[in-house]
Amino acid sequence: MMKLILAESVLGRILLHLGCALRGGKVRFHLAGIRRELGRLAAACRPARRLTKPR
Repeated sequence: MMKLILAESVLGRILLHLGCALRGGKVRFHLAGIRRELGRLAAACRPARRLTKPR
C-alpha cells in the first residue's frame, strides 16, 4: 500500500528508485529513473512561458 502512495508523486517515485537501487536492484535502471523524475520535477518548478511579448 505504501508503494502505491509513493508512486503517485514525483518525489515518491524518486524515493522508490533510490530504495530499489540501494537494495541491489539494477542500478543503471534506477539511476535513469531518478534522472527522469528530476527532469519532471524541474519542469514543474519552472515558471510558465509567456505567449505574448512583454511591453
